[in-house]
Amino acid sequence: MKYSELAKYLVEAPLYQPKQLEVAFGKTTELVEHQGFLVEEEPEIPVPEEVERYCTICRSATNWRWDGVPGSAEVIELGLKWIPYRCRNCGKESFSVWIRVWLSEGKVFVEKVGQYPKLGIALPADFEEALGASRGLYIKGMTSRHAGYGIGALAYFRRIIDDTIADMLGVLEAAMVEADANADAIETVRRARAGKVFDEKVKLAAEAIPPNLKPGGMNPFADLYDLYSIGLHGLSDEECGEIVDAMDEAMKYIYTELKSRTEGAARYKDAATKIHQTVAKLRSRK
Repeated sequence: MKYSELAKYLVEAPLYQPKQLEVAFGKTTELVEHQGFLVEEEPEIPVPEEVERYCTICRSATNWRWDGVPGSAEVIELGLKWIPYRCRNCGKESFSVWIRVWLSEGKVFVEKVGQYPKLGIALPADFEEALGASRGLYIKGMTSRHAGYGIGALAYFRRIIDDTIADMLGVLEAAMVEADANADAIETVRRARAGKVFDEKVKLAAEAIPPNLKPGGMNPFADLYDLYSIGLHGLSDEECGEIVDAMDEAMKYIYTELKSRTEGAARYKDAATKIHQTVAKLRSRK
């Protein structure tokens, strides 16, 4: 895990899943001279100044600022460390995390061992509505993920994708129609939506999605297909947890970003029609 990923780890990682921390600027334990004596100097890791987390008061994801005592706890040293944060937006909601840091064979390891409030499951309104009857499975899956049971969580998420793939294809079809995509590609998505075999449905959608609906050139349906196709056999809880996180991101993009983009385009299309009608009406008076 890179240092740049530490802030996300503090907020989202399950408890008791240690990670090696790549601290390029960190110093390994060494003997240094201090006031005429040789003392052992340990690595110091800067506390992430800000993290992003859902605030129950603001009811949205906000930036949270480190809330420790200046000059006393701005670095993470070896051992057990308490790191407090406070929402920058409202200034009321607080969040604390406890981590353990140690050295092994010259490498730095970090493990999240406590958090308050406990890991919660915040669902964007659009995503919660889209999940429908699968919301319960999602809650169970993420609860398993937060507890470190990645294998169990992945089983829940595979079931969610099975149950909601037709709806996701419907979102894709609507986005393609709104974007005036190729008629053959739209028909391919319709065939996929009516299909019976999961692999064929997702593979067809992945091939049909146009470039303008791929964020950064990435294909969310191809990603879902690849993630779903990975067998559970031989995978650890941690590896399954990583697959769950990736599935979650892909589904949220389809249900929130792709859907809101389609709805936004439709709203503007209606507004533009009214604008053109108004302009035409005013010009006809001349």
